Amino acid sequence: MAEDPAQGAGVVVTRSEPLWRPGNSACAGCGMSLGLQWLDRALHGGMLTLVVPACCAVATPGAFPDSAYGVPAVGSTFASAPAVATGVSRVHELNDEPDPTICWAGDGGTYDIGMATLSAAAERNEDVIYVCYDNEIYGNTGGQRSGATPAGARTTTTPTGKLEPKKDVMAIMAAHGVPYAATLSLAHHDDFMRKLAVAQTTRGFRFLLLLSPCPAGWKSEPADTVELSRLAVACGVFPLYEVFNGRRYRINARADGTPLEDYLARQKRFAGVAFDVEAARAAIKEKWARLEALAANFPTTDVSVSSDSGHRWLRVLVKDRPSVLARVAAQVSRRGVNIETVVVRRLPDRAHTYITLGIDADEPTAGRVARGIARLDAVVDVAPFVGECPEPEADQEPKAEVRPDPDTPPTVR
Repeated sequence: MAEDPAQGAGVVVTRSEPLWRPGNSACAGCGMSLGLQWLDRALHGGMLTLVVPACCAVATPGAFPDSAYGVPAVGSTFASAPAVATGVSRVHELNDEPDPTICWAGDGGTYDIGMATLSAAAERNEDVIYVCYDNEIYGNTGGQRSGATPAGARTTTTPTGKLEPKKDVMAIMAAHGVPYAATLSLAHHDDFMRKLAVAQTTRGFRFLLLLSPCPAGWKSEPADTVELSRLAVACGVFPLYEVFNGRRYRINARADGTPLEDYLARQKRFAGVAFDVEAARAAIKEKWARLEALAANFPTTDVSVSSDSGHRWLRVLVKDRPSVLARVAAQVSRRGVNIETVVVRRLPDRAHTYITLGIDADEPTAGRVARGIARLDAVVDVAPFVGECPEPEADQEPKAEVRPDPDTPPTVR
């Protein structure tokens, strides 16, 4: 462990183990398992604490001391994961630890049994990242229907197809006004990584909804998991979008005209029932009309801003260190500033990363935020500016010299 002087008594803990180790009993093609691996990649080796309610993610890793989790993981009852995560997060805050607290829960513990504590944590704006891996059934207990099961799908408790439509949990979270809510797809890697970066650089309650195909419950081929995720987005069943503070919407990917039947045909859960394709198509159209109206009437801040706007950019060049995103975000949030956009670009030397932050701040405040970030020992350069969001080219090398020792101050321009 190494102490970060900019974090007071807090310590930054590194780890050599992957988050999701070999030896777990997840099924072949499990979307949850792939999601955990992508989460690990998005954290860049930083430490975290997982809170997992009763679900496949608590059953498949095995028990301590032989758990497949390579990070501290707390198992909770079905209904209490957000409450437990609240306690863990508060302890991290008391100890001045930058490591994130992440709930990793299925749809049963999110849409249904855990909704009360989820709503309470969201309403209090607890500093928790909540990820729902949505396989649209109670996968760990036999494949029963949940509030996330789509209309028409066969489950062990709806053998002739579910009658009710899928609950819109993203709308519920938006109604709570949480700082950040977004949908994730296993077929859109860059979008997934960017949204995890936004979540890490945002304070308060963050909700991420990951569509997680389940070969056992969906009666699909294990090799089709990523393709099913792609088809769900392409045909409009699962929109990719973000909601900021419950008020501003950004659509990340739109349906491309792929027939709904292409998505349904790869899943036997829709076979053998009187599934109304036209009704499903109409429901998708209605959902998209509402989402498009929200995005048009309540858009996010444009990436091109004028000098008198309240929106500024900070480009931060950092050495690759565990939890560096969380530590940069902490410096921003301590000054009461909201992060609206984040772009993360690792440089070819594999030792440095550019973090570009879009912040809601005037020029003096942006300067104070930049000076706070510059205090971190992993920071090489900080540059505030206005205008279009600058994304470094993939082959761009760092322009600032790496500090030879901790006593050499970084550049603040």
